[in-house]
Amino acid sequence: MLFETIWAHSAEATREQLVDTLHAQLAARTQETDDVPSPS
Repeated sequence: MLFETIWAHSAEATREQLVDTLHAQLAARTQETDDVPSPS
């Protein structure tokens, strides 16, 4: 709900920045997960 409120009251440039930041963080976490060997 907090994110929705921020999103609804943000300018387009801020929304783009939020999306870019989320994308970069998700990509970094995916990379970290890929670097961890599988336990099997």
